[in-house]
Amino acid sequence: MRTLTRNGTCSGKANKLAKLLNIALPSILTKLETQLQGFEYSYFDFYTTGSDSIKNPSKYGFKEAKTACCDSGPYRAGPTYGGKRRVEEYSLCHHPKKYVFFDANYPSERANRQVTQLMWHGSLSVIKTHNLEALFKLEGV
Repeated sequence: MRTLTRNGTCSGKANKLAKLLNIALPSILTKLETQLQGFEYSYFDFYTTGSDSIKNPSKYGFKEAKTACCDSGPYRAGPTYGGKRRVEEYSLCHHPKKYVFFDANYPSERANRQVTQLMWHGSLSVIKTHNLEALFKLEGV
């Protein structure tokens, strides 16, 4: 999820909280791994991957990362939810697959698909200690 400010930048407070989570959670999981026999986990760092897709959209096959596909106002960052917030005017892009974000807060279907693929069979550079495919194999599912 992304929360934009009026000038089209990500919220500093939300970013700070996400960074703190990315520091705390892996160390907690590592501690649990030593305390609980047989404890296995999968941790995907969405913040780092998401930030990279915003900074380098073409690397992921996108043309637009700052402006959302559907919404109102500058950068289509007004939370109208398709006119459901008493704001009747909003716009919808013609090519959603070219956008990292569908609306002011949520990734596009294509961006979500890329994330799920990374979670399922991504390398240890983006997911720790096992991707989901490997984790399910451990469990015999």
